[in-house]
Amino acid sequence: MPFNTASGSATEVLVRDAQSPFSARRTLSLVTGCRVVVASILAIGWGVAIAVYLTATPVAENTDVDDMLHSKKYLRELEGIGGKAAVFTSELNDWVAGLWHGKTLAYTIAVITALVAGAYCFSRNASRAEAAADKPPR
Repeated sequence: MPFNTASGSATEVLVRDAQSPFSARRTLSLVTGCRVVVASILAIGWGVAIAVYLTATPVAENTDVDDMLHSKKYLRELEGIGGKAAVFTSELNDWVAGLWHGKTLAYTIAVITALVAGAYCFSRNASRAEAAADKPPR
């Protein structure tokens, strides 16, 4: 059964050995646990990103449609109907749609993986700081 103790500058969790309830206890630092989780997130995510990058096929582009959608006449008509916001939304939609195909998908997965790992560290540190603030001083 894990329980917390304060030792030095880092909080540690004491864990009993699962094979023998009478064996010596080993300590597992919470910081080390966080690093293991972050390393696992990064290894899995970046592994998937590398696999996608290596197996990605070139994106087939329809040049006739692209020429029409990016022509000055089309953009002028779109701006006349919906204003500059419609043109911006159309360009943003094209950019976001391009993130999910081919090799750019691998880059997208790698960036999302890094963001998830960073968010995990941030939330873990924030919850530890809250727990430390809730403890009464000794």
